[in-house]
Amino acid sequence: MTVATEPPKPPDEKSLPPPSPWRVRSLLMVPMAVLVALLVWYARLPSRNLSLPTGCIPAEGANTIDDRGLVYYDRILKKVGNHEVRFRLVKKMRATDPDTFYMMDNKVWNGLFAYFAEQRPDDVRNNEWQDGAHAPRTIPSVAEGVTTPAEDENFVNFRAADNPRLPVVSVAVEDAHRFALWLGGRLPGVDEWDKAAGMYDSDGEGPYMQAWDENSKDQIAVNRPYKGPMKVGTAPMDISPFGLRDMAGNGREWTRDLHATGHIPLPKPATKDMVMTRGNSHLSRQPLSYDDLEHGSGGVGKPEGTVYLETEPTLGFRVVLDPEP
Repeated sequence: MTVATEPPKPPDEKSLPPPSPWRVRSLLMVPMAVLVALLVWYARLPSRNLSLPTGCIPAEGANTIDDRGLVYYDRILKKVGNHEVRFRLVKKMRATDPDTFYMMDNKVWNGLFAYFAEQRPDDVRNNEWQDGAHAPRTIPSVAEGVTTPAEDENFVNFRAADNPRLPVVSVAVEDAHRFALWLGGRLPGVDEWDKAAGMYDSDGEGPYMQAWDENSKDQIAVNRPYKGPMKVGTAPMDISPFGLRDMAGNGREWTRDLHATGHIPLPKPATKDMVMTRGNSHLSRQPLSYDDLEHGSGGVGKPEGTVYLETEPTLGFRVVLDPEP
């Protein structure tokens, strides 16, 4: 006769002994070891910081800006001889913007261009830049951009050798192009120039601080028929939303874009070829406005263009650098 027996009961949980401390520690060590391994692996990944453009270093007080996983410095500089050339980051913010780039804080100045001409004499094939900017001794009656001989007694001449911090002018576009290559960059495209001026990112009047008042003397380097241009970067109000100086006045600027299609340099430029320009000069009646950039017009100082093979005593340039991965 088989006697039925009940299965053994599991031990009461209250009667189980507590886990030993070494077992708790061993259980915790597994995820910690995994976490440490992940941290070591991540640290060994290639840096996500973009390399600086060749020869550049972060400017003092520069901040880093994260742009979709890539990190940029907002201000950089490049030392060229005794000169410090400073650049600011202009970041792509929308699909229609140009790609992120760096642009010179200031226009190229006489002393810097003179150093280039000394180092690379074969790259400067037009010496009109040495005459510098002009200012009429009397109220101007001619449209801006008319070339006047440097020795004309009706004009005051700000010769380059005597004014190293004034913006360089009367530079041929291909000489400007060769300078930009020497500096490690290029001339800006029209879309880049407009972006850096704040055309798409500001609700102000133009690439300058606060509203323009014609009585605000020397706040922006325009309407200076007797005084001439100002030293680069010294006009207190002429600062774009990206921190760039003298985009509203103190000299018009070459871009790399032709009025038709294509970019400089051309293998065989013709007299009819026109290069797009931007900015206003010290002879302009008022600062460059965003309305000027959007619509343009044929008046004095408006952002039109200049014949490829010509120079003008109100026309200079600045340089952009591309971030290097």
